[in-house]
Amino acid sequence: MITLYIAIIIAILCVIGLIFLTSKNKKGQRRLSQLAAMSLISILAGIAMGESNLIGYSLIFIGVVIAITDIMIKEHFNRHGK
Repeated sequence: MITLYIAIIIAILCVIGLIFLTSKNKKGQRRLSQLAAMSLISILAGIAMGESNLIGYSLIFIGVVIAITDIMIKEHFNRHGK
């Protein structure tokens, strides 16, 4: 039964991530980058998988690594221009 709840949570998180990625950018709003969205989804999925320590912590770690990569890429483009 818990596996069903986990699958539902992951599906909901994927839908939320797709909404972030496909939403139109309104004037004055900064759009969430694809890497940031993937990082957010991974971290939230890791929190949702809290009962399984190995999977939960692995997903959180992957999310943090993706977030750090996104920050480094943005910093590189800010220094050197696009």
